[in-house]
Formats: sequence, structure tokens, C-alpha cells
Amino acid sequence: RISGSSPSYMNIDEKISRSIHETTKKSWALRHLAVFCADDLIWLMIGLGLGTELFDGRGEIYEAFWLISWWGLILFGSWFVTFLIGRQVKRLRPYVKHKYQPLIRPFIETPSFPSAHATFVFALAVFLTIQSPLAAWFLMGAVFVALGRVAVGVHYLSDVFVGAVVGSVVPWALALMIWTIV
Repeated sequence: RISGSSPSYMNIDEKISRSIHETTKKSWALRHLAVFCADDLIWLMIGLGLGTELFDGRGEIYEAFWLISWWGLILFGSWFVTFLIGRQVKRLRPYVKHKYQPLIRPFIETPSFPSAHATFVFALAVFLTIQSPLAAWFLMGAVFVALGRVAVGVHYLSDVFVGAVVGSVVPWALALMIWTIV
């Protein structure tokens, strides 16, 4: 391998990710669906998740406090791991590297790898699978958010895959650490 060149799997990742983005750009319906999934679906998932957790009939303030605390710990912990990985890898976003216009732009320019959106929604979905009757819907929503980030051109497939893994593993790791302490 020549120094400074990308491994072949990275080239395949870039090509597939770019193909998904280019296909999405050609269709009015796919563009709007991708933007919704990449940018808005996460907020719908948070609202539904909080709604199903807080208004499940128990109605106790004490339980709501602990629920919000768990959410905060799991989501912040997952994001923090992603932040640390991103600071080390420093991968440019696809539209920056290949100089094209994405369908949306991130609010804050951060490294592409791993996807914080994918990490966040998978951490949320994993947490909610424990308690929510809508678990399958949350997992499907997480997949749509992750793929939407690729389709709008702000991430590679490997970014969202690793984000999904981090978001799926960190909540369990945090829970195990806390349960062994308590």
C-alpha cells in the first residue's frame, strides 16, 4: 500500500455511500424522505420515547426523575465516546472531502467518524427496548436516521455503522458498571 492512500475497504465504503447520496439527489421523494430521516426523525423518536416512558400510567415524580437521569447518562455517555473517537480519527465529512453539496449541513462541523446521530438514536433505541412496547419501531427508526445521514451526504456507511455499534454497546456497558457499583 502506498503511504497516504486509503485501504480498499474505505474506497468501497466511499463509493457505496456516494452512490446512495447520488441516487437520493435524483428523486424528489427520496430527497425529502432522506432529509426527514436524517434531521427530523430523531426529534420524533425523543418525543415518543419520553412520552411512552413518562406517561405510562405510573405517574410518580420519583420515577420520572430517575428515568430522565438514566436517559441523560446513557445519551451523554454514548455521545462522549463518539466525541473521543472522532477527536482521534478526524475523518472529513464526505461532502468536504469530495467537494459536493450535501442535502443538509450539520449545525456544527464535527468529524464524520463515527456518526453522533447514529450513536445517539441507537443508544436511545437500546435503552427503550428494555421498557417500551414500541421497541421494534425505535430500532427501525434508528436505522432510518442512520441511513438518512448517508443519503443526505453528511456521512459514510462506516460512520453510521460504528456510531450504531457505539450507541448499542455503551448503554449496556454503563448499566453494567452502575449495577456492579450499586
